[in-house]
Amino acid sequence: MDTAPKLPDWYKANVITGDIVSDSANALLPQLSQSDMATTATWLAGQNEKYSPYKDVNFPVAPNVFTPSERANFLSKDRAQQALTALKNMQVASGKTAAQLGAGYDFLTRAVQLLDKYGGVAGAPMSRADFNAFTTVANNLLNQAKTDSNLANYGSIAQTFLFPGGASGLSNTHLSATGEKLSGKQNAELFG
Repeated sequence: MDTAPKLPDWYKANVITGDIVSDSANALLPQLSQSDMATTATWLAGQNEKYSPYKDVNFPVAPNVFTPSERANFLSKDRAQQALTALKNMQVASGKTAAQLGAGYDFLTRAVQLLDKYGGVAGAPMSRADFNAFTTVANNLLNQAKTDSNLANYGSIAQTFLFPGGASGLSNTHLSATGEKLSGKQNAELFG
């Protein structure tokens, strides 16, 4: 796995608009899947003029399923650490303390820390047991955002980060070729 994110040429790092939700989403943008990156960048372009260049980006068509290498990357400590660094850089660029950025920023940081706790490392991808634990804890955290209107937008960002591409290819449940959930079958492609 690469240790440094591949930043797209069009990406605007550490743009501070004063809207912590948008600025946090922008900080995590390079860590998202292709489809989530396109969706989030398009949303950002409509949120603030500083992100308007994103509307002119021609995003490639995203794959439907992740390769084993992509899956390992999306479930890695390395990706989490890159995201934590990006959030910290955004916080520093804002001129505010993490506490001043509020509960939403704290929520998002805790969500990313979950991947740091459970994620795999180069040569030792996330195990099935760790994935099951990660999924349970992540879903519990995301449920907090569903019940707290102050966290709702941050919950969407966290969901996108923790379960990229809507979890296509990350599911622990085996799916048929048509996408049907096969009851009781584990996804052997994910964990062997």
